[in-house]
Amino acid sequence: MGNPIRAQAEKLGLTVLPKTVLYAQPSGVRQTLVRCTPNIDRTVQNYIKQLDPSFIKGRSGGVASHTYSIISPKERIYLEDTVVFAGVARRAENHVLKITIYTDDEEKRNKIAQVINDIFYDGMLANIDWNKIEKKYNVRREDCIKTWQMVLGQNLKSNEGDSSSTITPTKEESPNSNQEFKFCTSCGTKNISSNKFCIKCGQPF
Repeated sequence: MGNPIRAQAEKLGLTVLPKTVLYAQPSGVRQTLVRCTPNIDRTVQNYIKQLDPSFIKGRSGGVASHTYSIISPKERIYLEDTVVFAGVARRAENHVLKITIYTDDEEKRNKIAQVINDIFYDGMLANIDWNKIEKKYNVRREDCIKTWQMVLGQNLKSNEGDSSSTITPTKEESPNSNQEFKFCTSCGTKNISSNKFCIKCGQPF
């Protein structure tokens, strides 16, 4: 069976709009009757619903791999979130997501990216296992990170061993007011000490 929501998007001319692809992992999953669903789906849905209560949503595919689709006819946005997991489904780190946003409104595209980014207080880039993304989707982390930086408006600077290298978190600082930092041994970028992965090159700590 195909994707009926995508078919509607095609009829509305949404799939020919400029496309942006983001790769992500959820901060949590929720158990339903037939699958474990990443929290990113609900997060995006809530944002689109604020823009357009007449939004259309649907899900296609099986248990281990499925696509969540959402259309905003009013705002002319179409979004697909393809989810693949391997291992224990209840563990968020086992899910890898490909999020495709079709829209000619860069401001709304960037806001969707920000909403997704904000599921982690220290941002998405600090929490993505790029080895899993690269393996599942055959992409290069460098390209994926650049796309994230573009939509979040980040300009990450890095001079190896230079303490002036800085980051600009896209959500509020860590709840710990005495923030500590660490430097990536691969690219030299300054990271929040709680980061699991470097926000610039994706290397694990």
